[in-house]
Amino acid sequence: MARALGQLRIVLHALVIDFENRDLGLLGSARIGLSFSSWSFAIALGVYGFEAHGVVGAGLVALVRLLPGAFASPFAGLVADRYPRRTVLLASATLMAAILAGAAVAAGLDAPTGVVFVFPALFAVASSGYAPAEAAMFPLLARTPQELSASNVNHSAMENAGFIAAAISTGVLLTATSPGTVFAVAAAVTALTIVLLAFVRRDPPAPPVSSAAAPGR
Repeated sequence: MARALGQLRIVLHALVIDFENRDLGLLGSARIGLSFSSWSFAIALGVYGFEAHGVVGAGLVALVRLLPGAFASPFAGLVADRYPRRTVLLASATLMAAILAGAAVAAGLDAPTGVVFVFPALFAVASSGYAPAEAAMFPLLARTPQELSASNVNHSAMENAGFIAAAISTGVLLTATSPGTVFAVAAAVTALTIVLLAFVRRDPPAPPVSSAAAPGR
């Protein structure tokens, strides 16, 4: 018990430090929203796949949700290094919101399951660039080593907070409504994160690499 209270005290202290920096606070709040949206989408997709094709459908959902992202992640990391990180965050979140909205429309219109299954694949690709760009933003936005350390501590805490909120709310929504409704809620929450990210300070452009500094010169 004492150990758990000590860990909770560390997390709360890190949250205080993190949210004293406006930009890190906005980035952390966006992390909660995107974690909520991603987990809500994943949970509702599993239910949708199972209702459509049983265990095979649930397995297909897991495959199309994870495999494209695994292929896209190496290239997404390069994009995060080549372009301003804030721009990558906004582009990734905007694409995710549009994809979630498309999934909600497709499910609401009773489109073929093959059509609906395209959206988690697109979502995996669109979201693959967010994490590396977010990680690269922490050192650029932190004003002190304490703030940087706090942002790293809070990342997992905020991810878990989004997951818990998604698990509870998605369970309630699926009991009363349908997976399509959950997709729409996830799209709305992702749209709110875009607003938060828009207020994050722009990161400075990377300095150009001079030809004199190139290897072999």
